[in-house]
Amino acid sequence: MYMKRKDIKRCLGIGLCAVLLAGCGKAAGHEAAEVPELIEPVDVTSEEAVIERRDVYVVNYYESAVLPEITELCFEISGTVREVRVAIGDVVREGDVLAVMNKSMDSNYYNLLNQLMSLRSSYTGSNRTQEIEIERGRLTGKNMDREELLLRQQKEIQEMEELHLIAQIEDALVAQGETKIVAPYDGMIVGLASDAGSNVSETTPVVAIANENDYYLSCPFISEKTINESHDYYANINGRRYELEYLPIDRAELEAMTVSGVTPTTKFRIKADKDVKVGDFAVICMVTDYRENVVAVPRTALYKDHGNYYIYLIEGENRIQTPVTLGVYGAMFVEVLSGVEEGARVYVKE
Repeated sequence: MYMKRKDIKRCLGIGLCAVLLAGCGKAAGHEAAEVPELIEPVDVTSEEAVIERRDVYVVNYYESAVLPEITELCFEISGTVREVRVAIGDVVREGDVLAVMNKSMDSNYYNLLNQLMSLRSSYTGSNRTQEIEIERGRLTGKNMDREELLLRQQKEIQEMEELHLIAQIEDALVAQGETKIVAPYDGMIVGLASDAGSNVSETTPVVAIANENDYYLSCPFISEKTINESHDYYANINGRRYELEYLPIDRAELEAMTVSGVTPTTKFRIKADKDVKVGDFAVICMVTDYRENVVAVPRTALYKDHGNYYIYLIEGENRIQTPVTLGVYGAMFVEVLSGVEEGARVYVKE
């Protein structure tokens, strides 16, 4: 049996699309997945805030799901499928026979088969001719009892010859043996690419089986460069954080998918899989542009005019418009490169 791993994108009908839910200065206050271990206290009143140093970062969120690993199974040789013993949705156990193929037949098998076909063709024509002659004789008043006896004897001989050839053919089949596809593990049948009578090669997938005990997360494509340069990445599943292992995609496979118009995906393995099951919804969190201990201002303190940003510093009873140069935009705070110092008080929008 030959086994070949395939991307789940070809076997399951689960649609996955990435959405950028927060970070990079996009729509503050989005009600997407939380990042409780990275968000600090806001320390903001309804009208002013004190500028402090804090960590600023961007978190990109990607919708995902827990998907089973799928294996496509092939026969070891080329030939014609004799029997497929499963249907889509069947639950199978390791070692169960899924499909059967007779091994290639030698010349003796085909010679016997040709003899059987020739015998049937010859007798069919001869029998019909004699039946017509007997019917004509009776119509003219002749006694055709002897001819009818000879015809019955001929049919009996024909039947014996056919049975003898059929027995030889069956012996030839047994002698040649068969090859089978068996389940490599407990799982569910999720695809059938061939059925009985199909001609297949040793690389033609016949049955696809899903392993619900071996699963991964898949999301819209994220470049390996982005992942390697990220500060952190993890998954939020059922309200819990799970650490992930990135599964790189082969460059040749990526190029082949691009050329064929297939949308590539990115896969992650869950390092600790407690309470996770196939079908669970997940959010993959990618932390990038991490700035540690920098001067930061609340996003609600920022104003924009003709492409330039400014804030209102509070000095006594006055609010002084002050231009600022900004760095990384986080979900709640923005890095300030110049224009305001730590400890300053700024006006914030309600």
